[in-house]
Amino acid sequence: MENYINLEQISKESNIAESTIRRYINKFEFLFDINIEGRTKRYNKSCIPYLIKINEMYKSGLNTEEIKKSLSDKSESQDNNINLDQNLIDKKNDSSDFDNNKDQNSLLLKQISILEEIKNSIKILDDIDLLKKDIYKKEIEIVNLKKENFELKQSLNRLEEKINSYEKDLNKLKNESDKTLMELFNNLKLEQQTEVQKSWWGKIFPK
Repeated sequence: MENYINLEQISKESNIAESTIRRYINKFEFLFDINIEGRTKRYNKSCIPYLIKINEMYKSGLNTEEIKKSLSDKSESQDNNINLDQNLIDKKNDSSDFDNNKDQNSLLLKQISILEEIKNSIKILDDIDLLKKDIYKKEIEIVNLKKENFELKQSLNRLEEKINSYEKDLNKLKNESDKTLMELFNNLKLEQQTEVQKSWWGKIFPK
């Protein structure tokens, strides 16, 4: 079992963080030879080239599906750019078993791809539901705004009516004031004329 090492040793040899290695193993489990003893998991050293290659592919901008397809294509071709550990190759002396493993890997990749598509479809449906909810909220907001706008217009109309009424009252008061002032002026003028006449008659017919 000397070919099997733990995550800490793999991290040191590959220069990849343990958390990142766990994520890669979860996504590409079919590429890794795992030995489980009780609660302890140990991994064949042959996984190190895979981990390094996967890490490089992520850094280059490829997504998970593209990496899976690339690794699947490479595992089915004779020109494999990943340097597999010789111990792993020795375990596959029987070519028929090797072909079966390739077929299983290919089938597993297809199943993973289908699951990813289903997951993405579900996410799209969830996004659509959220979008519908947002649209419904916006529609309610628009209805409320229209209602507030209508009420505001009514208030403005009432205010305008009051202003017009006040203007009419003011004009009426102004007219009445002008009329009153004119009457006062005429009365004063009449009184003045009367006084003048009295004074004149007083001179002509003194007592």
